[in-house]
Amino acid sequence: MMPHANQKFLALQGGTGTEREVSLRSGANVAASLRMAIAQAVGCRDVKDENFIAPPGFYPAFNMVHGTLGEDGRLQENLDAQDACYTGEGTSGNRLGFDKVVSKQRFTENGVNSTPAYEVLNTDAKPTLSLPFVVKKAPRQGSSVGVYLCSTPEEAIVALCEVSQFGEDVLVDQLVSGRGIVCS
Repeated sequence: MMPHANQKFLALQGGTGTEREVSLRSGANVAASLRMAIAQAVGCRDVKDENFIAPPGFYPAFNMVHGTLGEDGRLQENLDAQDACYTGEGTSGNRLGFDKVVSKQRFTENGVNSTPAYEVLNTDAKPTLSLPFVVKKAPRQGSSVGVYLCSTPEEAIVALCEVSQFGEDVLVDQLVSGRGIVCS
């Protein structure tokens, strides 16, 4: 997409989740990069709830709201209702991708067998997977907060106590050792 002379861009940032501070930085960085690259009008808006109203005349909105609200389908549903154009996946794709348990189930149903063994527990239950494993906060939260690598029973107890503040469900994955690579 090539910008036209009167095109205005909008960076969405903030949100209500545990990744709010990361999102504020991401949104500011996107807005600054757009200003440098194309010298067009760029707005930056702090999205504080799911009733966000997109200002008119911006195309597209760069969604940098991380975690709940920005990645769980609610913001996308709101923007769809406003006929606003935005970056990223739509409402249903975000809902599916945001729920780690449903995503894992869908991978398995479709023959993607490379997902590690896992279990979903109530915070007062003990994992049955053998150590080492990864304890993750509620399966419907963002990914960068509340992840604990556990190699000992003591680390597992601490991790389970820590993640209980995010909700009743906990996702425990068998640890897969290796190098993590992220690509946008």
